Formats: sequence, C-alpha cells, structure tokens
Amino acid sequence: MLEKNLDVGLFAEWSKSIKDDQVRSAFWYLIGMSACLSDYGCKIQWKGDVRDFRFHDSGGEQPFSFITNQQWLLFYFR
Repeated sequence: MLEKNLDVGLFAEWSKSIKDDQVRSAFWYLIGMSACLSDYGCKIQWKGDVRDFRFHDSGGEQPFSFITNQQWLLFYFR
C-alpha cells in the first residue's frame, strides 16, 4: 500500500528520468505491485541524490527497497 502524504509528482519525474523503456516498465510494474500490497507500506522519496523507494512492514522494518537510475533499477534486501 502506498503511504499517505506522498509527493506523487515524484512518480512521473522519476519515470521521465529513466532512459530505457524496459527499465521504465519495470519501475511502473513495481509501483503498481506495491500499491496493492496489504502487508507493506511503501514510500517514494529522495535520499540525498538517490531516488529511493522503500517497503516497510507492519513492525516498521524496511526489508527491501529499490533505487532508480537512468538505465537500471537496483533492488536490494536488508
């Protein structure tokens, strides 16, 4: 589930920054999938110069997230 009070403009801004069509499709797939998750809260945000999308569980832990770049997404587990 996407968290409340998101800067929704970041979705379009980040999508435009992705130069590879397949990467952009993967980005939108992950956003759509995350909006449907009932066990996780999801948040899009800048962390310094990094485009950071985080998944939080009900206990407040961040088990995984991904960052967006022009040519790839980096999905990582914590």
